[in-house]
Amino acid sequence: MPFVVLLDGEPKLKLNKAELETFIWVPYEEVFQSKGTVQFSFGKVPAYIFADGIVWGITYNILSEFIEAVETTRNKFFVVK
Repeated sequence: MPFVVLLDGEPKLKLNKAELETFIWVPYEEVFQSKGTVQFSFGKVPAYIFADGIVWGITYNILSEFIEAVETTRNKFFVVK
């Protein structure tokens, strides 16, 4: 389950391996520069490719929908240059 938070820095986290395998911190603006595809044995899939990891599958879909919702809303209220 992806979470979106606004922070001034990266907090120290203790990962519960029973609930979550891994996580990565990604600045919001970096997401727009990271869209691509990755090759698996079953074929190519869309993904966000970051230095610290790859987001694909259902997490990719959730993140894509979130970004679309934020950008659609933001564009209604702010002038984007």
